[in-house]
Amino acid sequence: MKKVILVILSTFSIGHVFADSTNESAPISTNESSPVVSPPTYKDVNANDNYIREQSYLQNPYLGLPSGGGTQLVTPEQKAAQNFAEKLFADGTWNAYGFSAVQQNNNKPVNFNVSGGIFGQTGSVEGFSLGGTFVAGNPFIQNNNTASGFRPYVFMASEPYYALTEGFLEYQYSHIVQADVGFIGINNSPWLAANYYSDQSSAVTYQGASVNINPGGGWLFTGIAFNGANYPGYSGFTGSTLYNPGSIQGISTGINQGSNGTLAFGTSYFTPDNMYNVRAWAYQFDNYATLVYADNSIKLTLDKDTNTYFTIAAQGGTEWGNASNAITSANLGNINSNFAGAQAVFNHRWFNVSFGYENVWGPADAFGHGAIVSPYTYNENVDPMYANSWMTGLVQKASSGQMYNITTTFSFLENTLSVAPAYSQILNTVGQQANSSLGSSNPDQEFDLVFNYKVKQIPGLKFFGVYGYMWSDPYTPYNSTTVASATNAWTTLFMTEYVY
Repeated sequence: MKKVILVILSTFSIGHVFADSTNESAPISTNESSPVVSPPTYKDVNANDNYIREQSYLQNPYLGLPSGGGTQLVTPEQKAAQNFAEKLFADGTWNAYGFSAVQQNNNKPVNFNVSGGIFGQTGSVEGFSLGGTFVAGNPFIQNNNTASGFRPYVFMASEPYYALTEGFLEYQYSHIVQADVGFIGINNSPWLAANYYSDQSSAVTYQGASVNINPGGGWLFTGIAFNGANYPGYSGFTGSTLYNPGSIQGISTGINQGSNGTLAFGTSYFTPDNMYNVRAWAYQFDNYATLVYADNSIKLTLDKDTNTYFTIAAQGGTEWGNASNAITSANLGNINSNFAGAQAVFNHRWFNVSFGYENVWGPADAFGHGAIVSPYTYNENVDPMYANSWMTGLVQKASSGQMYNITTTFSFLENTLSVAPAYSQILNTVGQQANSSLGSSNPDQEFDLVFNYKVKQIPGLKFFGVYGYMWSDPYTPYNSTTVASATNAWTTLFMTEYVY
């Protein structure tokens, strides 16, 4: 209880970086029988007060990608003249998505993926609407990856899969309440992997319900409950988490217990000008742990005309294991972790540089000497930690320790092309340098190069590529006395995406 009180009190001093810009612009199309109209403008409107709104389609997994077809917008005048059937079927929207990619790591066979998906949502009648997403992947490709005993690639599914990843009933009341139930995406909760596609062949969705309430004044409250998840490449929902079956840093763990469900509650606040925000979340991961988290950020604008600004942010949290949990049952120690981080960002028109730092600590006899347990982001590298590299992070390492990351991003061709080199160091207490004392190891180092290109002449077409290289000294694996040799690891990935 003491931990909970301390973290809640710290909410007002620890923080989160928020996105300054809206989603990548997708063209808005109106009902075909009506003249073309411009979408409503929400510039300088408080982000939370604008989160729930008619025709926002927050469950659309392709919402953040550039689109060739856009999202249909029906004006209030048009809706007033429609009958029941027109509101339900003529309104609403849909998007189709195509994806192809190739990936290879230094220690795995090359992997290919060809997949696609379609999202649709009806129009709203008395606040109610229906929607869903169906995805299919690798119908004609049989990769040698998992069939040969290798672990799946993180950002690409290896085997054929067909799944209804979303199927939901949505209710929306004005801009105050939005509730979704069924197979849903959860996209505003930091320690749950989102369903928005971002350079991956599939995203995580959940079997449960979420409710968002905007009481006004810049506040947003969110409640979540679910009892199953669908992961990239899976063909259904399961009670398993990302820790089972599997291994942690390549060492077999024997974790064969899933979870009966998760309860979460969060709140966030934006100032009227969106220059400062703070949020706090609490999670109860059944059969794992309770996690309490908070973050905040402040933006300091130097020149609006050149989009020049600084952002400063901080975050922190604590986690403790349930009386009975899958980690302890696998003889990996108790769950007991604390963490804090900071981030500084400078942006100027075509140039951005960010620096992130993390510190994770806990008792020496705890799991990973105080590692964070995150059942729905582990190995996906989508947790909210400020210092993460493309290939790893402290959550993925299942270790306490320290990590920092510096990333520079250069934008060209009217911001359609970006190139982002990054360098990271991670000093983890699990897998320390051979014959060294706890925490005195030399850090693992990583260099990443990421590029994105949106084809201006073909709206919706996007190319993505990354190369990552990591090198480390000899180390002693967790729960082992055998020294592992120094390793150099690399990965490369290239994707082509199209949304209509």
